Amino acid sequence: MFLGRFRLDKGLKIPKISMKFSNLRLICGATFPVWGLLVLPACAQHKPHHPAAKKHYPATKSNQVGAKLNSVGAKKYQVVAKLDNVGAKSNAAAPVFTDKVGLDYRRSWIGNSFGTGGQPNGKWVQNNIVAMWVAPDGRCYTASSWDEGKRNAGIYADGKQLGQLADLHPNEGGAWGSGVSAIAGANDAVWISIGANVRRYKMEGGHWGFEGGVGRWKNEIQTTDAKGFLFGLSADSKGEKLFGALRGNGAAPAKDGKPATEKVPDEVVVVDLKTFKPLTKWNVPRVGRLAAAPDGTVWVTQEEDAENLAKIVRFDAEGKKLAGEIVGQKGFYPAALHFDKSGRLMVADNGPDQQIKIYDVSNAPKQIGTFGAKGGIFSGVAGRVEPLKFCGLTGVGTDANGNIYVSQNRFGPHVNGSEGAGSNIESYAPNGKRNWQVLGLEFVDGGDFVPGTDGAQIYSKYTRYELDLEKKELGSEWSYAAHTLNQFKYPNDPRFRRIRDHFDFSTTAFVRNLAGKRFLFNTGMWGWRFEVYRFNAATDGEIAIPSGTMSDGGGKNPVLGGENTWRDLNGNGNPEDEEFFGSGVPGKVHIKSWWIDDVGDMWQAAAYPGKVRRFPFGGLDKVGNPIWDYKTMEVFDAPAPFTGKGSAPYRIHYDNASDTLYLTGYTEAAPTHGGYDIKLIGRVMAAYPDWKKGNRKARWVNELFDGSGRANRDPASFRVAGDFVFVGYSGNASRPDSGFLRVFRASDGGHIGRIWAGDWASGRIDISHGVSAMKRKNGEYLVLVEEDWYARQMLYRWTPDARKIAAPLVTARAGNTVAALDWRVSEGTGAVAIERAEKPEGPFETLVPASESSSFSDAYRTNGQPYFYRVTASGVANSATSPVVSVTPSAKTPLRINAGGGPVGDWLGDLYHDGKYTDRTSATIDVSAPGAAPMDVYHSARVGAFTYKIPGQTVGQKVTVRLHFSEPNSGLVVHRKLNVQINGVEMLKNFGIGQEAGNKTHVAVVRDFADVLPNEKGEIEIKFGDAARFGASVCGIEILPQ
Repeated sequence: MFLGRFRLDKGLKIPKISMKFSNLRLICGATFPVWGLLVLPACAQHKPHHPAAKKHYPATKSNQVGAKLNSVGAKKYQVVAKLDNVGAKSNAAAPVFTDKVGLDYRRSWIGNSFGTGGQPNGKWVQNNIVAMWVAPDGRCYTASSWDEGKRNAGIYADGKQLGQLADLHPNEGGAWGSGVSAIAGANDAVWISIGANVRRYKMEGGHWGFEGGVGRWKNEIQTTDAKGFLFGLSADSKGEKLFGALRGNGAAPAKDGKPATEKVPDEVVVVDLKTFKPLTKWNVPRVGRLAAAPDGTVWVTQEEDAENLAKIVRFDAEGKKLAGEIVGQKGFYPAALHFDKSGRLMVADNGPDQQIKIYDVSNAPKQIGTFGAKGGIFSGVAGRVEPLKFCGLTGVGTDANGNIYVSQNRFGPHVNGSEGAGSNIESYAPNGKRNWQVLGLEFVDGGDFVPGTDGAQIYSKYTRYELDLEKKELGSEWSYAAHTLNQFKYPNDPRFRRIRDHFDFSTTAFVRNLAGKRFLFNTGMWGWRFEVYRFNAATDGEIAIPSGTMSDGGGKNPVLGGENTWRDLNGNGNPEDEEFFGSGVPGKVHIKSWWIDDVGDMWQAAAYPGKVRRFPFGGLDKVGNPIWDYKTMEVFDAPAPFTGKGSAPYRIHYDNASDTLYLTGYTEAAPTHGGYDIKLIGRVMAAYPDWKKGNRKARWVNELFDGSGRANRDPASFRVAGDFVFVGYSGNASRPDSGFLRVFRASDGGHIGRIWAGDWASGRIDISHGVSAMKRKNGEYLVLVEEDWYARQMLYRWTPDARKIAAPLVTARAGNTVAALDWRVSEGTGAVAIERAEKPEGPFETLVPASESSSFSDAYRTNGQPYFYRVTASGVANSATSPVVSVTPSAKTPLRINAGGGPVGDWLGDLYHDGKYTDRTSATIDVSAPGAAPMDVYHSARVGAFTYKIPGQTVGQKVTVRLHFSEPNSGLVVHRKLNVQINGVEMLKNFGIGQEAGNKTHVAVVRDFADVLPNEKGEIEIKFGDAARFGASVCGIEILPQ
């Protein structure tokens, strides 16, 4: 179990509630605009949380409390229509009330062997392994050119992920461009490349500095002055020398006043592992990977180019070329070299053979064997995943027992990591039986369920998965069934093409059955292009055959720079000039979204010039390619509200069953933030029924909460399935409260709840179409959401609870400048909304449009003035509003604040501060000290340097300030020191929490300060300062009238 955080948002249209907002000052456990905590298992069955377990990070006056809530589409919504057949569960019995709010769902994942990325010591298989070194004990050390979650070097053994080598991501001290491309080991150390430098680590993963070392951790050696990056590393058998293969920077033309540069020669460099100094170097054109032999020589690959075949040549340690070399046939690609304990040279051939080739090099080199199926993944049934069918070899090694280890990433060492190539590490016994395997297959990848399989199959851009939905263990439902790209047969597969920029590569998959045939469709990361693939099991097995593309411009074709389509007229899967056709549409067109409906019609949302376009499905041509023709294209003006200045449709979805078109985008009232909105879906969503009958009036319009415009809490994707619309809000690993789905009724747009990636997931959606959903025959919904940071896709399973819900039971209590509400809801409630008025009859304003909390504290209220509140509960079938309750805040009431946490009994959730950081623990606390608070108060803390400004006090009236502390960190019992000032008077100096508790952790420490007078503003200002570099810490604050 773990404490999870979440933040709920503003601006959602809630049925029956006016969405008029004002400048609010409020605080709420687990509701916007403040933060909340709940107890959830990582990637598990989510049950609505219990208030005793929830904690939150509340707002501060400067940045959240008092924040102005935008009211961009301030319409009033009427009572929603009843829904009769929306889910599998139904119960007409009297409502059962509970304090648990939220949808009941299961969260799992596909595409990665591990699913705890983001947790302390979290586990996931890194993206795009390009090199591997195997220690004698079988530990595999891997290098990645890019891993979004910053695991550029991982440690694996026995099917487990053991750890990582830290600080290798480019923004942590790694190298941009080449990333981490080479790795080796010697003398109980691991050496890894950082550009042209090598860095030393301990075998367990920590930095290991040495005298004369350079870099931040004094553990690097600059191997050469040449500009380039190390592509291969290998240490000799005695641990005396480290050999490196340096790829020199390429030639560059003159640009921006800088002169042109020539190609930097490729080199082999040698480092002395005793003195940590470079020894020598020599030029080796087209240098690739290398391996030091037991006799002290080094074997170096020279890669194939237009004039030369690939070969492996032999040098002594000073660079003298020796007799004996291995010359391959055309296509031979020695992607990794390794000498086993018998002195045999093992070569990972990443060419068409996709095999490990074994050589006796004791005399003239002679191939004596192979390991793995010839043709690899393309042997037998092409693309079908089986043991010994390798795919994209990047590393090979053996341990002391002769076990063989193979690393793969689908394409080989040179693939760019941002293309989401994936990772696969396999261990085999010498007899070829697989010992274990770990997989990390997904990155910038969206999947889709195969129609007609009831959720049993999924495609992503390169992969077909099979699901066994009867399996109970989280992350166990999926299996890697097929790889769908053949770079040798179809070298110009559009999944390799970058039409516009570095990031314009394939991401999301769609799957449709058209004219009795299965088709795979992919979109680019930015949504600028659309790719079409057909299947022919007889000729290509599982491989997706390139069939066509559509693009709004760019690329190598006769209509360069203009909108175009390619269709594979001759059936060879290769784009050729005569197969491209321009649209004939004058001016620039900017396509933001593509959709293929159930009958094969293609829909486009054209942000510029603000159009909706439909291409009727024209059947299949003689080759079997789908036909869409610009001549039959229908063009419609984007309907309201996507009209007016700054308006644009950004995403589109057409539902055939209901003849309803769904659009999202920006409007004149809800404009784009600019900049990063390229991957967002906009701030407004609307549904248009009877579209093909000519209707252009929206049945409902919702404004979607838009957080920062930087994709941290912004709507980034959506999908309609069955009776619901699923909207994905992008997350960020540093803000784990931010990645979630909101669920809306398709019939009326009513918001019914939230599905959340969890505290230890990033929830980041980094592609244009990152959400997919389907309704199964049994009424269960399956939802896939990209999880960008941890190389997987989230798999949510949810069965709607169709019980009609009752109005919440609300109680209210007064505090000093605070009105506090608690409620119980009927089972099936997915979310609640809170409104406030100054008169019992209204008008009411919405404070919180969507919350999963069972309590709320409205801060900065005026003492002595009555306030009136009502709470609306929403569920699958309906919404229901409570009777109005009133609260009159009073200065005579003690004020109790749970610092860093949420409400606990009569303790309010954290408020009135300017802090940024919190701490938490679940340990048992010794609360025997006089005046100690409930134990839950000591489970959270506000930490750092911060100030509380507590309003509502009577000028001239003395109060007692009581502070609560507990030290949770054993390493800081002696070291943490803090200073405390109250209204400018120093009350505590160099105060040690742990020392005051007898040098113990988890002990309540209470300090009272009597006769404190508020300042002229009626405030008590408490300033916490750090006296010893480890941060101040406080668990609770009480303001007690005297």
